Amino acid sequence: LRLKGGDAEALKELVLKGRKAIGPNALTWGFEMHMQDGRLAGVVIPEGSIDDVQIASLYQQALFLLKKKYYDSSISIFTEILEVSSKYAEVYIGRGEAYRRKGLLKLAISDFNKVLEINSNSPQAYHNRGAAYCEKGQYDIAISDYNKAIYLNPYSFITYAEIGRSYEETGRCNLGILNINKALEINSKYSTAY
Repeated sequence: LRLKGGDAEALKELVLKGRKAIGPNALTWGFEMHMQDGRLAGVVIPEGSIDDVQIASLYQQALFLLKKKYYDSSISIFTEILEVSSKYAEVYIGRGEAYRRKGLLKLAISDFNKVLEINSNSPQAYHNRGAAYCEKGQYDIAISDYNKAIYLNPYSFITYAEIGRSYEETGRCNLGILNINKALEINSKYSTAY
């Protein structure tokens, strides 16, 4: 499988972050990236690591487009994948995140709900759904989702920071500061928390 063009380092970083965020059963698991002259020369997918190489290729393209802020294009590709197979939670996470970034919060929440039907232990789905509720101004629901994400991944400094901001929006500044301090305790270099 060969992917041509684009920002190779950004794609490489995205794949590596995707493995950590989504887990060992993700479509990205098992990919090998080959670089040549600072550009992406190819992606090798070991046989049997995923169900369908074409789906994996489309998924990587959609993630790359999402990272580059081509939301409509990424949504189209994520939707194309879901028309073939609706079993991949990470595809719903990607499309939901693209919807959220476009401000289509109802659609984003719907996709994050679908993830939770597939995998009720997805901290990423709870975190992303919390972000969508936060953007809708429904801070108490956002806090509940963020807390579920923290329960599943207690080292998510980003989620702690988001809980803190949500508490501050509801006037509960002491709880906000407590959670932001927890984020900084986990990662003191997380400048967004300051």
